[in-house]
Amino acid sequence: MGRPMRTTIKHFLEFNKTLPFFISHIRYGRTLSQSIINEMNFHEGCFYTILPDNAVLSQLYEFRYGRIIPPTPTNETVYLDKVGEFHPMEVLAMDTECSEFIYDFLSEDKDNYAILEYAIAKSSDYDGPIGNVKVMFNGKEVYYLLDHTATMNEIWGALRSTSMSWHSLIILGKGLRQVSEKFESKNWSAIGQEAIFIITSAYDQEAYIFWEKCDSKLN
Repeated sequence: MGRPMRTTIKHFLEFNKTLPFFISHIRYGRTLSQSIINEMNFHEGCFYTILPDNAVLSQLYEFRYGRIIPPTPTNETVYLDKVGEFHPMEVLAMDTECSEFIYDFLSEDKDNYAILEYAIAKSSDYDGPIGNVKVMFNGKEVYYLLDHTATMNEIWGALRSTSMSWHSLIILGKGLRQVSEKFESKNWSAIGQEAIFIITSAYDQEAYIFWEKCDSKLN
């Protein structure tokens, strides 16, 4: 997970250009995703993304495609037959920065939590927590619950495993004990209504879109 520090910039996104993709990227998830789509009033918040300072901003609203983050050298040299010396390039996605965002939020208050929906996992794959990551089930569906005890590596691992090119859902909220009770009672609408942040992957998994409950005049 280690990498050189880089400067990032927060870019607010036009509401009407962003909402259709945001909904479509959550649509194919599980029960919690469906509740978010059907009952959430996204007009109560605003959308933004966080990108490195060299991002290709002409791609800002091309949410379905990559190439918004320019590739960088890996500092390795490879020798290929009939080619000779070759210097590989890589795209450093925003997974570490998003993990740091979640880590900082959880560290602010012991009552804060993160729920990550794991759309392709099955309950039969698990027999207990993963370190400080609690695994919750709704029938065969799998969700990760994180609190202030989660390490950066655990958050990064949970984020990477649950994020796919066609779906991801991360909810950050306040009320750790209550959210567990709401989950057990299947009070999905309350979980969504009390979300402070909702996050989904974008740009072919190069970065993320954040919805934050905030002043509606930013929309």
